[in-house]
Amino acid sequence: MDVLGKAFADYARRYRSITWRHVLGNWDSHYLEKIASAHATAPLQYEHEASIQADPRKVEGIPDYVISLFHLLPTPENVPPEYLELATRFHQLVVDRGMNTEGERNEEFNLILGDASILWQNYGDAYAASSPYSAGSTDDGSWAQQLLGDAKQLRLTYAKAADARYGYYAESLREHREGVIYDKYWLLVDELTALYSKWKTPNNPYGSEITSITSLLIERLIPKDIPFTEANVKEPNDDMSPSHNEFVWEGLRTLDDLAYLRGDDVDRKKIEYLNVLKGIYAKEPQAQVRSDFFGSVDVFSPPESFNMLASNIELAQIKEALKSGIHPTVSTFTQAELIEKRSHSDWRIGSHFGIEVFRLGTTDRDPRSMSNYELVSALVSLQLVVGRAQLMESSLSAFLEQRKHLPQTAWLKSEINHWENFVDQMRKTTEKYQWYVRKCMMDLSNRWIQALGTQARHYLEIIESELETHRCGGDVQTSNGIPDGIL
Repeated sequence: MDVLGKAFADYARRYRSITWRHVLGNWDSHYLEKIASAHATAPLQYEHEASIQADPRKVEGIPDYVISLFHLLPTPENVPPEYLELATRFHQLVVDRGMNTEGERNEEFNLILGDASILWQNYGDAYAASSPYSAGSTDDGSWAQQLLGDAKQLRLTYAKAADARYGYYAESLREHREGVIYDKYWLLVDELTALYSKWKTPNNPYGSEITSITSLLIERLIPKDIPFTEANVKEPNDDMSPSHNEFVWEGLRTLDDLAYLRGDDVDRKKIEYLNVLKGIYAKEPQAQVRSDFFGSVDVFSPPESFNMLASNIELAQIKEALKSGIHPTVSTFTQAELIEKRSHSDWRIGSHFGIEVFRLGTTDRDPRSMSNYELVSALVSLQLVVGRAQLMESSLSAFLEQRKHLPQTAWLKSEINHWENFVDQMRKTTEKYQWYVRKCMMDLSNRWIQALGTQARHYLEIIESELETHRCGGDVQTSNGIPDGIL
């Protein structure tokens, strides 16, 4: 949050025209009239010695927050000329009042007068420079582009800070829920049942504090320091960030997992709706994890429907991501959990290995009985599985390493240990898939050797001759001298 605070402070310092427009709007002419009126009566206000203690910046009809604005000196490019004129006239009034004050001036008064004199000169220079009638105007509009860029950067900074906050609360909900389930679940059930019974009595002791079964569950099941409220219990929309949705999903999971309550039919349906809503919120993070780490190609589709082109494109992207180190990241334990669940269901990581490899057709059939296309499809599928697993392993390892540098609670240590074990299981399973990759590569290599024998150089010369004849690319399938089996 320190970064966000500094960003706001810098933004306000550099582009105070936003503040000026918000404060002054179209009231500059009105305030100019007030200052003109004060100028006419200035000598009368300060002819008595008692007036020395008065604040010469006070002007009847101009609010204090407007007066204070005039003491924030902006750069000339940022403030419209009419605002600068208003500030100049105000400070001229303060200086005139000081000049017309009789008697001994105290230190505070001298500071005000000195400040007014300096700002009067500065605002006057700024007004002259930015005036549309000035030949040397500095207001060429260049500041606007920088303003937009800074505004965008500030929004990104704020969004990052907000996402970090939601991530913190989502993790706190996980820690709370898991702690209750393991240690205090049935005690909580008894307390919730007693609370519900009191709430349903005619003499409801909670009054307007608890108005629905949802607010009752939140009151008892969500820690007080986590800002999950009944307002969060609604369907998501496009304006919500992924971090916000993850936070709400963890809140709904907490309510649904811990809300063991025999309520009446109406309340029971509302509790059931929480489960429905939980499923709706789960779709977005599930889809994101699937897109980031599991790709769009079904590696277990039968050879006749296997998309070879899409698979090769994705495989090339994975190899480049692993080589460059620029790949999807894991930033929360919720994302890690989604990866674990899908990995278990798709690849049997951590459980009996082999069923998916059977489906790929590499262990239940003699490779010699497989067509070239079937064998290549199996190879590409296996390579995709290995590549995806390596992406997940790299991302999870980086995430866990980051978490190790945070203050270590008992829960966090337990979580890190669990996910390190999962990464180790994934690594061992990946090694088994890699063994099948090598097996497929060996089978394909043998087929090339058997098919080409010692004729590889001869076939290469035939193809080069065709390419020379057909400069736009020879059709090698019509090349004389190359058997159909080779083609």
